[in-house]
Amino acid sequence: MAKRRWHRVITMLLAGVCGCLCSCGTPSAAVTEEVTTVMHLPYLEQTYAQLHLPAVQEPVVATWLPYFLYPELFGSGTEEQARAAVREMLSPAATMGINTVFAHALAFGEAYYRSDYYPLAEGIGAVDYLQILSEECDALGLSLHAWLNPLRLQTPAVMDAWSRQGILTEWYGDPSRRAAYMVQVGERYYLNPACREVHMLLCNAARELLTTYAIDGIHIDDYFYPTTEASFDAAAFAASGATDLATWRRGNINHLLKELYTAVHSVRQDAVFSVSPGGNLQADLQSQYADCALWCSSQGYCDWLIPQLYYGYENQTMPFAETLAQWLALPRDASVRMLVGLAAYKVGAVDAFAGTGSEEWQQNQGLLARQMQQVTALGTQYGAALYHLESLLSMPKAEQIVLQQEIFTFFSDSFYPSAVS
Repeated sequence: MAKRRWHRVITMLLAGVCGCLCSCGTPSAAVTEEVTTVMHLPYLEQTYAQLHLPAVQEPVVATWLPYFLYPELFGSGTEEQARAAVREMLSPAATMGINTVFAHALAFGEAYYRSDYYPLAEGIGAVDYLQILSEECDALGLSLHAWLNPLRLQTPAVMDAWSRQGILTEWYGDPSRRAAYMVQVGERYYLNPACREVHMLLCNAARELLTTYAIDGIHIDDYFYPTTEASFDAAAFAASGATDLATWRRGNINHLLKELYTAVHSVRQDAVFSVSPGGNLQADLQSQYADCALWCSSQGYCDWLIPQLYYGYENQTMPFAETLAQWLALPRDASVRMLVGLAAYKVGAVDAFAGTGSEEWQQNQGLLARQMQQVTALGTQYGAALYHLESLLSMPKAEQIVLQQEIFTFFSDSFYPSAVS
């Protein structure tokens, strides 16, 4: 998308140069001969460095499209109706300035596409969800990324009903592999990130998606370790020879990200691998063993880091402005881009975990737009992601208008939202 827009800019620059030449009278024979010769040379695209132009990053304003919206989009059963429903939902988002969509491809260990590694999610018919999404996004100028829940699986009752399809189903059906690769926590199973085979499963899924669909990246969310209990992976920890459980667990997650990053870029160098951890840095590190500071400061873990800052300004324990400042203070490698996750789903709702700030989203209009303004003020090397698409489109019209105004300030003369390009 960025290349196409830069081609437009380059064309305008060259047109200006040609205009200047034409206004300076008839060129000499030598000049005419030189121009004629140059015109017969093969076209070679110039790089930013050769043009002496800055490598401007296109702004990213993203939204999530979660699996629970799929029945509404694809429940009709016919491809034509599904396409119309997808277009009807995505078009107003593009008009608002959204240019990137994270769409669920894998949730609860179940695939919303036909996978060699995961069983199909319940209710999937003949319609290819991701193919429709990729084509409709492309038509609207939107970038599509496949969204995976990395470790969270289904409940035993649902997994018992899985047909024998895919590697994960085979694991579950084999008691020894189930015990090695899966752990039940509460009502559901989780994959064990200590296992090399689990890493390979996720990497294979990423490669499968990138080679099957015209998508621009792989996105994972914050389903890492589901518990701090030592019993979760006691056998693997004992076999590892490590002495500190927390350090060892963080190493497992770090290694998983590194492998996913490598897998994504082995398929296509320009593909994006993004990760969206929770917004509480301390909880990420201590409860889910997600070392976000390392991922931010080092190359090779992710391309985009998208903390979920789903807080209001009056949140009693995690106020938005202060929490954003903590993330911005992290040392950041030049290869890592930070997007800020914002909570469209909280507009007009009670924030049950915000303490004394629980009614802020109900009482203050334009709160989401105010947060977007803070993000756009950071410059185009940053970005925003709004959770989730349906909530975004369900906001009161007045809220949508002020949010759109803030999003549009993110786009310079060279970069327009798809709706107005």
